[in-house]
Amino acid sequence: PVVVLTGMSGVGKTALAVRIGHLLKEDFCDGQLFVQLRGNDTLPVSPRQAPERCLRALGVEPMRLPTDADTGELAETYRSALALQRVLVVLDDAASITQIIPMLPGNEGCGVIVTSRHRLSELPGARLFEVGVLPADSACELLGHLLGNVKMQVPYAQLRAIAGLCGYLPLALRIVAAKMIERPHWNAEQIIRRLHDEEGRLAELQIGDAGVAASISLSYQSLTADARLLFVRLSLLGDSDFGFWVSAPLLDVDLKQAENLLGQLVASNLLEVQRGAEGSVRFHLHDLIRMFAVEHFAEEQAPNDRRATLARLLGCWLFLTAEAHRRVYGGDFTLLHGTYTPWALNTDAADGLLADPLEWFRSEHRALVSAIRKAAQAGFHEGCWDLAMTAVTLFEADSLFDDWRQSAEMA
Repeated sequence: PVVVLTGMSGVGKTALAVRIGHLLKEDFCDGQLFVQLRGNDTLPVSPRQAPERCLRALGVEPMRLPTDADTGELAETYRSALALQRVLVVLDDAASITQIIPMLPGNEGCGVIVTSRHRLSELPGARLFEVGVLPADSACELLGHLLGNVKMQVPYAQLRAIAGLCGYLPLALRIVAAKMIERPHWNAEQIIRRLHDEEGRLAELQIGDAGVAASISLSYQSLTADARLLFVRLSLLGDSDFGFWVSAPLLDVDLKQAENLLGQLVASNLLEVQRGAEGSVRFHLHDLIRMFAVEHFAEEQAPNDRRATLARLLGCWLFLTAEAHRRVYGGDFTLLHGTYTPWALNTDAADGLLADPLEWFRSEHRALVSAIRKAAQAGFHEGCWDLAMTAVTLFEADSLFDDWRQSAEMA
């Protein structure tokens, strides 16, 4: 049995794996091996180093270790050493299956737990478990536990507010707790006030060498250049969830190419996948990851590029909403259009998205209102009122009068 625990940076994969190891101690009576693979480090553990270290830990004398550079012979020796034993192997922070394959025992009596920021779905015979952030109550419980006696001075409502501003991420909760203990002159209200500032929140979630931004950066640096570009540009969407199609206008490429790059972000756990009851799929940036993307977008993209990216995104919104309106009503009726230039998807992509145009409108409800607001804030006046007019299709059909009024006022 091989299990892969995957999740975003700082979510507690290693802590969970170690806890499981303690709980399963009696089931693996011959011992447990913990191997830090440092998959996201500049010098990760090589496929040869890991089994060699384990063989030494198992008591194999150095002169009996294969000296050949071929990893295969070393892996065979490792499997032979475990052949008649019940041992649990924990492989922490793996970057790829090339690090893992030599470490898989050959007998069913042994178990393997792998932790990774990547999904590693290609690992044969493995069961994948996604480790998410904590539920709100559990996050408060963890924060209270970490604070110890200090928590007596922090009301539950404030604990809950701090946990929420930490995105319920265990690493962030640990850092905040450490700061509150280290600086007893800070009260909970001060912490909440400092964390409320989105521009400075990641800086607040740093103590010593430990930091949320540094942890996220390891996943970010593992991406290709195009995937990094898509990632930072997704920060334009704010805290709304979104459909996969937004990646095409953000990068100014065709939808198939953009989808492949979006897949890299999902595989690296930089994007959350949300599945609807009817099988629809939406994506979302965790708050702290979004703030990381916002910072890098501002640092790495010139103002003109940022504006051009937003203009293409708004143009694609206009193209899709106008096309959805035509498909709902059988023509471009009851609408006025401005002079803003749409950014069109190809026919096949549009047909796939708008097979049920009204349902597409409903799935994009929140994001659509957010797009109208962003167009107003950025000064895209023609695009803003055009999109607000076209969105009436949705507002009218579903009696969304508040959104209708708000978007009209913004326009």
